[in-house]
Parts: sequence; structure tokens; C-alpha cells
Amino acid sequence: MGIQPGIFVITGDDTLIINGQKILTAADGGVFDVTRPNALATGKIGKNGNAIVAANQTGRLADMTIRLLLGNADDKYLLGLLNNFLNFPPGFSLLTGQFTKNLGDGSGNIQHVTYNLTGGYFLKDTPMSFHVEGNTDQAVAIYPLQWLYAVRAID
Repeated sequence: MGIQPGIFVITGDDTLIINGQKILTAADGGVFDVTRPNALATGKIGKNGNAIVAANQTGRLADMTIRLLLGNADDKYLLGLLNNFLNFPPGFSLLTGQFTKNLGDGSGNIQHVTYNLTGGYFLKDTPMSFHVEGNTDQAVAIYPLQWLYAVRAID
């Protein structure tokens, strides 16, 4: 009897949309990353083994790093949004977004894993550098964002 194959997952053609605009000029490496910087809950054990678990609402925050080709249309678009915030923070409209990962099973069936993102804002301005030894990061605009809500769904 031969070896039975495992489960296949084929990924590609993922999409990121921010404020209704599809982001197309992704750079290299981890171009769109979503992480959770905080724990969802905290637990403590006290006297006689009594335990407490408390929800940590900051565990809902999501950090996102976007790596774009420097100077292209999406860099200009996000820079415009960043400048709107910098010029008058109280008038800034928080960002909305959707990050979708497309998954195939090797038999033609497709699933989507999506983060629906709301309450987004810029954590930092984009860094810039000059290198003489071929470092390609000098042509990448890096946007660190944070989302107040990032709800993950699978369909």
C-alpha cells in the first residue's frame, strides 16, 4: 500500500484593500503582515490554587506592516492618507480594510481567509535609506498600521 498524501494548501493572489482601494504595488518578502501584539486574556493563580482569567480588550488590536514599491501609486495613496492624519489628527477618518488570503486545495476548490479591518491608523511614518551595497530595501516604502478591530473569517 502506497503512502497517502496529506492535505494540500496552495496560496497565491492575496489581496489588500484599504478605504476601497486595492493595493497593487507590493514589494518583496512579507508584503502584508497582520499580527496581534497583545494577549487576549491574562490569568493568575492565587492562594489555594484559586484562578482568575480576565479578558484583555487590547488583545483585539492588530498590527499590520505593508511593504510597497517606493514612489509608486499605492505609496502615494497611503502617503496622502498619512498626511491627512499628520495635518489635522482630529479630522482624520479612521481607515477600513480587507486582507484576503486565497487558498486552493489542489483539486480546484478555493477558500478565502479574510481579515475585515476597521479603525485603522498609522503607527509611524515610513523610513527611508540609502545603501551602496545592493540593499533592495532602499526601494521599499514600509507602512506600519494598527487596526482597532480585525475580525478573521473563513469562507
